[in-house]
Amino acid sequence: MLTLELHHLVAVETLTHLSVDNNRLTAVPTEALGTLRSLEAFSIGSNRLRALSDGDEFANLPHLRSLTLSGNLIHTLHPATFASLGELRSLNASWNCLASLSAGVFQSLERLEVLDLSYNYLKLLNATLLQRLSALRELHLGGNLLETLRANTFVAHRALERLDLSDNFLKTLPVRLLTANRKLLELNLAGNLLETVPVDVFAGLERLHLLNLRHNRLTRLAEGTFRDQPLFTQLSLEGNRIGRLEATVLKSSDVTLQNNRLKSLEKVRPANATLIHNLFLYGNEIGTIEQDVFEVLVRLEAVYLDYNRIEELSPMLFHANQHLHHVTLAHNRLTVLRTNTFAGLSHLHSVDLSYNLLSVIEPATFHRSPVVYLNLNGNRLKSLDDWALSGTRLLYLHVDSNEIVSVRYDGLLNGLVELSAADNHIAAWDELCTTARGSNATSHLTAINLANNSLTVAGSSGCLDHLTANANLDPVTVNVAFNKLSELPVLAAGRGVHRLDLSGNALTDLCFRAAHQETGALILRETSLRVLRAECFERLPQLATLVVSSSVLETVEERTLHRLKLERMELTDSPLGALPESLFKGQTRLSAISLSNIELSTLPSKFFADCVRLEDIDLSRNALETVDRAWFLGLEHLNSIDMQGNRITQLPPDLLSPEQTLELLSLAGNALKSLSGAFFLADVPIRTLNLSANRLEEIDILQRNDFVTRLDVAGNQLDRLILRPNYRVLIANSNRIASLDWDESDPESAFDLEHLELTDNQLHRLDPRLFQVRSIGVINVSENRLDHVPFEVLHRAKLLTSLIVSRNNIRTLSRDRVQAFKLALLDLAENPLDELPERLMQSCVVTNLIVNVAK
Repeated sequence: MLTLELHHLVAVETLTHLSVDNNRLTAVPTEALGTLRSLEAFSIGSNRLRALSDGDEFANLPHLRSLTLSGNLIHTLHPATFASLGELRSLNASWNCLASLSAGVFQSLERLEVLDLSYNYLKLLNATLLQRLSALRELHLGGNLLETLRANTFVAHRALERLDLSDNFLKTLPVRLLTANRKLLELNLAGNLLETVPVDVFAGLERLHLLNLRHNRLTRLAEGTFRDQPLFTQLSLEGNRIGRLEATVLKSSDVTLQNNRLKSLEKVRPANATLIHNLFLYGNEIGTIEQDVFEVLVRLEAVYLDYNRIEELSPMLFHANQHLHHVTLAHNRLTVLRTNTFAGLSHLHSVDLSYNLLSVIEPATFHRSPVVYLNLNGNRLKSLDDWALSGTRLLYLHVDSNEIVSVRYDGLLNGLVELSAADNHIAAWDELCTTARGSNATSHLTAINLANNSLTVAGSSGCLDHLTANANLDPVTVNVAFNKLSELPVLAAGRGVHRLDLSGNALTDLCFRAAHQETGALILRETSLRVLRAECFERLPQLATLVVSSSVLETVEERTLHRLKLERMELTDSPLGALPESLFKGQTRLSAISLSNIELSTLPSKFFADCVRLEDIDLSRNALETVDRAWFLGLEHLNSIDMQGNRITQLPPDLLSPEQTLELLSLAGNALKSLSGAFFLADVPIRTLNLSANRLEEIDILQRNDFVTRLDVAGNQLDRLILRPNYRVLIANSNRIASLDWDESDPESAFDLEHLELTDNQLHRLDPRLFQVRSIGVINVSENRLDHVPFEVLHRAKLLTSLIVSRNNIRTLSRDRVQAFKLALLDLAENPLDELPERLMQSCVVTNLIVNVAK
């Protein structure tokens, strides 16, 4: 435990600002603060304070204006705690354990302007608690257990400008709750259980410009609810249950109604229609849109209608929206685009129609609309021609995952910068090439994606050479992977190729020409290459990235890479068995090497010796039985090592140096039985350590490593596991663990655990202390022997989103009402439950409940 002694501060008695955050202080250092009478701001956040006494701690700080106590374990505040702090302007006591407050605890703080009590366990607010805080401008009460508020709760706060009541359990609001707060600017009510709000609750709040009501249960807002607010800077309504688009909600330039339950869009006439710029309507249930629904929104700039159920768009739907520049209709059910649907929109530059059922785009759909970006991925188009896209100024065209057999353009292609037509049925580009050559125009393409088609020729008669010609000689990215090419494509001479992907073709040999010499990245996955010959790469002096895999690759010549200055190399999924000792000779620029799944059983000691900038090494899925520490000597920039899926039985004691720092070390899927001699695991800073799928019976050596934040030891033979403060993610599925041990006794303050998986073990009890870990977000303890879930403490885990206790032996759940809690997922499946108690269900707010009840 750290301490703060008087002599540390005696020389700085004129100090005005002091922070002792993130130590392990269990009490306010009263004596040490005694000489700091000039102190104006004191922060003692994220320590281990449990209580504040009668005010002695702050008695000698008469000029203190800011006090931060957040992130401690404070359960109680003495009524006189702040008695001597009459000058205090800001008090932050958030993220503590306060369940109640005495009525007079704030009575001396008449000048207090900012009070933060968020993320405590407050269930009730006494009417007199805040009565003396008449100067209060900001009040933060989010993340508590508030279910009701009295009408006079904030009556004394006429200067209040910001009020945060988010993430509570409020079901209703008193009509006169905010009557006295005429200066209110911002109000946050997000994440409550509001099903309706009184029509007069915001009456008189003419200055209110930011209102957050998202993630409640609102079905509608009555007409006149916002009659005194001319226009909100932000009105957030997403994630409710609103079923109709009404004028009431059109009160801000950004209308945020995403993820509600709108079933149709019907015409409305808001008083301030000309001020609405953006409609966020994605994730609803919209099936139909009236012809003139957008007619009055003459200043509309963007419409987001993706993830709905729209089957048809009326022609001229947007004809009045001359400021419209972006429309998203992805993931709907459109089958046809009618003539003039997007016509005559002089500012329209981006349209996303991906993942619909489009099979027809009628002529002049975009007539006189200068669309630059068009996304038609994931539809059912069989062809494209210039009539369908006439009038546009396309630079970016995406038509992946359609059924396109032919493409017919008349000059439109010449303006494109990016063309993506992957996953179609294109066998030839004859018509395209004829048109392109006949236009006598130079291509502007910098990205061409024709992957997963049926092309047999991509250069010369395939016209890729013409398409890659560019007067500016800008580098081009070409992807013709997974076609039927048997020869290298011909590219335009002198054109720089940023990236060339030839994966999945029938190439059996490589013979690069002068046109390829500017290639920066070459991708050759799943080819039919048998040999990598040095002479093949001599014409690629600019190559920085090389990726190769072939199920028949047998040989890599020793000098293959010697004339290259690679930065990234992947040689994977090939039956090589061995590599030349000097393969990477002179590769001083390499930062990443992957040699995964090439049947390696050994590597020379100095194999990576020249790769002094190496950061990432992947040796996974090979047949290595031993690890040579010489592989990693001198690699000062090493960041990750992946050796999973080998046959390693033992680790050398000094595999890595304590001077090295790794983000990842994976030894998963090997044959390790013990770590007792692997002393480097105690000393080397490793952030993510994967030891899963071995034969380990203990991992005690890791108790000396305070750097590991993510540990995976699933699939071993552990019968005990120690939870350490430094772990953020702990995965220990499929072991023999009967209980979880704690490295320290105080989980509330010492641990930063966010994600815990202990499935398929022998747990008989779910440790209630887990729910005191503030940071915990996911707990998965399925397939154990649990017979009880401690629902009574779930409310303590403020950030918990998922609790999975399926496949246990839970027969009964608590029949008593518990403190309210919220979860995105509660999985109780495959337990022998006899009932689901009503009172327990009334205590919780669960988005996704999975349960089986015996009948």
